[in-house]
Amino acid sequence: MDGYLLLRALHITAVVAWIGGMLANSLTLAHAQKHPTVLRAMHLWDSHVSNGAMALTWILGITLAIQGGWFSQGWLHVKFLIVLALSALHGMQSAGLRRLSNGGKPPRAITAKPWLPLGALLVIALLAVTKPF
Repeated sequence: MDGYLLLRALHITAVVAWIGGMLANSLTLAHAQKHPTVLRAMHLWDSHVSNGAMALTWILGITLAIQGGWFSQGWLHVKFLIVLALSALHGMQSAGLRRLSNGGKPPRAITAKPWLPLGALLVIALLAVTKPF
C-alpha cells in the first residue's frame, strides 16, 4: 500500500470517528438531563476521542490536499468551508456538554440536530469523490 492510500484510509477513519462523536453529542444534548452518567461519559468521549479525531481529520485532509495539488480547485474550497462549519458546530456541542455538566442548559440551536453533520458529510463525500469543479 502506498503512502497516499494509507493517509486516505486514516483520514476516512478519523472522519467517521469525529462525525460519530458529533451524532452521539446530538443525542446526549437532547436527552442527557435524564441520564447524568451518560452525560459524564459522553463529555469524556468528546474530550478525548472526538476532539482528537477532528484534529486528525484536519491534519490528514490538509496533507492529502497538498499531496494532490488540489488547493486551486473549487470543490476543495467548498469542502473546507463545510468542514470549518462542522468544526464550529462541534465546538458548540462541546460547550453545550460542558454547560450541561455544570448544571446549565445548552443552546436549543444545537440540540438534537443529527441531520446537520450527516448532511454535511454527504456533501463532503460527494465533493471528494466527484471533484465536480
